Amino acid sequence: MATLEDLRKQIDQLDEQIIERLAQRFKLIEEVGKIKAKEDMNVQDVDRESRIFNKVEHLAERYGMDSKAATQLYRQLMDLVIIRHQEIRRDAASTRKP
Repeated sequence: MATLEDLRKQIDQLDEQIIERLAQRFKLIEEVGKIKAKEDMNVQDVDRESRIFNKVEHLAERYGMDSKAATQLYRQLMDLVIIRHQEIRRDAASTRKP
């Protein structure tokens, strides 16, 4: 049986991996935001969000995670993305003005 310290070390390792993956995801999100701003696309894509939430639910179930918790986490993640895309759009608009 694992000790509390062993479990916490495993959690710490997972936290580092999660942050590493989120950093990678946010780098891609930046590029998506720039494309959306350049192409004058909406910052929020409801159809894409719906597909992602369905995928997250299925992945959560596959890996034994509460799907409601997983979708709540992704809602927060998506809200951050939308805010960032709005900022990118504003920055792009301000640099285009004469």
